[in-house]
Amino acid sequence: MTVRITPSLLSLAMRSSKLRSL
Repeated sequence: MTVRITPSLLSLAMRSSKLRSL
């Protein structure tokens, strides 16, 4: 289960980074 959650967290982290960069 954690393996499936990991990708989601990575995607959210990348989006958050982009939002912070902007």
